[in-house]
Amino acid sequence: VLIAYSIYYLRLRTIARQRQLLEEQVTERTIALKLANEELDKEIHRRAEFNRALVHELKTPLTAILASTELFVDELAGDPRLGLANNIYQAAKNLDRRTDELLDVTRGEIGLLTVSPVTSDVRSLFQTTIDTLKPAATRKRHSLTLDITGILPPIAIDEDRLRQVLYNYLGNAIKYTPDGGHITLKI
Repeated sequence: VLIAYSIYYLRLRTIARQRQLLEEQVTERTIALKLANEELDKEIHRRAEFNRALVHELKTPLTAILASTELFVDELAGDPRLGLANNIYQAAKNLDRRTDELLDVTRGEIGLLTVSPVTSDVRSLFQTTIDTLKPAATRKRHSLTLDITGILPPIAIDEDRLRQVLYNYLGNAIKYTPDGGHITLKI
C-alpha cells in the first residue's frame, strides 16, 4: 500500500508540476499576444492617420480641379470640345470618389465606417453608373449596357456604398475585358 501511495503521490506531483509549467507558458503567451495586439492597434492607427493626411493632401488640389473643370464645362456650351471637358470633369469626380473610398477603407479598419440606408429607386443609380463609365468602355471599344428585367421595387440602400461597389465591379470589367468586349450589367 505504501508503494502504491508513493507512486500515486509522485504521479500527482508530476501532474501538478506539468500543470504549473503549462499555466506559466499560457501566461507568458497571453502577455506576448497582448503586446502584439497593442502594437498592431498602434500600427493600424498610424496607417489610418497617414491615410487621412494623404486624402487631405489629395483633396486640396482636387477641389480646385473640380471647380475649374465644372466652370470650363459650363463655358463650353455648344463648343466641340465640350465632350473632352466633360471627360476631364468626370475623371476628376471619379478621382474625388476614389479618395473618399480610401478614407472609407481607413474608417473601416478602425471601426468608424458608417452605412446609411435610405429607401430608394436603384434604377437611376444603375443607369447613372453606366452612363458615367461609358467613356472608359468606349476607349477600349467595349459595349456597356444595362439590362433590367422585371420591376425593381424601392429598397433600403446606402447609395454611396452601392455606387462604390458598382464602380469597382464595372471598372474591373472594363479593365480586364479584352478590347471590343461586351459588358452587361444585368439585374
